[in-house]
Amino acid sequence: MAQKINIPDLRFEQVFRRNLLNYAKQRKGAQTTDADPLPIITPSLVLYTIIKDQMLMPFVQGFAVAFGLMLLRPWIRKTYEAGRLVGVRLVTSIGNVTATLKPYK
Repeated sequence: MAQKINIPDLRFEQVFRRNLLNYAKQRKGAQTTDADPLPIITPSLVLYTIIKDQMLMPFVQGFAVAFGLMLLRPWIRKTYEAGRLVGVRLVTSIGNVTATLKPYK
């Protein structure tokens, strides 16, 4: 029988609460009581979670993707040109077709 695929929870509220509790548990000196074993969540911890998860991490990820694409651009250009030249040779070898090559911008 096929294995079930775990689908990640992409709902904002549940993910935010889970991250908030994880950060509260990791914080030094996390205080818990006997009646409530969950760590205490302070406004500064909520602000830290919002800034890190909703502002800083998307910025860093976007920067990394853009930087990666900038590094790959010469390779993508060469691959595009090589594929284009192969296509032109293929088309011209099939019939009496003249193809004009325009440089990639």
